[in-house]
Amino acid sequence: MAEAHSDGLRINYSDSGQGEPALLFLPGWACDHTQVDPTAQISAEHRRVVVLDWRGHGRSERPSADFGYEEMVEAILSRVRAGVDLCVVFYGHPGVFVYPSHEAIRQSRALGVPSRMLPAISAEDCLFAEVGLDPGIQGCQSYEATDFMVRPRNFDTSTPLILWQAGAIGETEALFSFTTRNGLRILAEFLEPHYGSDHEVVVYEASEYPIVNSRIRFVHLADLPQVEVRTLATLYVPSLAAPSVCLDMVERVRVSQTHGEYADKDRHA
Repeated sequence: MAEAHSDGLRINYSDSGQGEPALLFLPGWACDHTQVDPTAQISAEHRRVVVLDWRGHGRSERPSADFGYEEMVEAILSRVRAGVDLCVVFYGHPGVFVYPSHEAIRQSRALGVPSRMLPAISAEDCLFAEVGLDPGIQGCQSYEATDFMVRPRNFDTSTPLILWQAGAIGETEALFSFTTRNGLRILAEFLEPHYGSDHEVVVYEASEYPIVNSRIRFVHLADLPQVEVRTLATLYVPSLAAPSVCLDMVERVRVSQTHGEYADKDRHA
C-alpha cells in the first residue's frame, strides 16, 4: 500500500483499478483496510478503487488529538471539492449508525454537488433473517444500547427488543476488538427486573463476508456479563409473551370494515 500525508500525518492507502466513478472504501469504525479488502479487490477489476486506513488505524499514523466523525466527513468532502466523481462505500447500510454519510451528503448538497444515498443491508436485516425474527408479527423495538439506558423509555416486554452496539456501552473512543464486561453487567442489571435473570437473549454479530458465518449465541441474561462480545455486537431480547388483544378495538375495526369506507365503495361500484 502507498502513503500520503494529511495534516502532517502519514495515511496508509491503496489506489487500484480504472474507471469512473471511483469507489472510496471506508472501513467501519475501529477497523482497518483488511475489513474491506476482499470486496475492494473484486471491485478493482471494473473501476478505480481507493481504500484507506483511518488516522490511528491499521498502518496510518495516530494523531495526538481525537479522531472522529468530523474527520471522516472531511476525508470525503476533500475529494468532492477536488472535483472527483465519487461513490463512497461504507460497511453495512450507509444510513444506519453512520453519521458521516448523512453529514457528507448534506454538506455536498450545500456545495451544489448532486448527492444521494443508496440502500444496503444492515446488521438488523441480517438478524431478521438468521435469527428468524419477523417484525410484522409482534413488531420490533430498536435502540442504541447506551442511549437506551441513559434515556429510559417505556419499552414493551411483549415486543422484541434490539439493542445496537451492546459491546460498546459507555465507550467514547474506538475499540479494536473486544469490549470490557462492565458495560454488559450494567445492561444485564438494567434488563433483569423487566425480563428475569433466566430470560434467554441472543448476542448477534453479523458476518462481514458471504463466506463467513455470523456469530450467534444464546445466553441467559444472568450470564451475559461473562460472554466475550465484540464492540459492534447486537443484542436481541425476545418478547416475554404475545401482546394482549383489545377486544373493543377489534370490534371497532370490524365495524369500520363492514360499514365504513370500504362498504361505501362497494355500494357505489
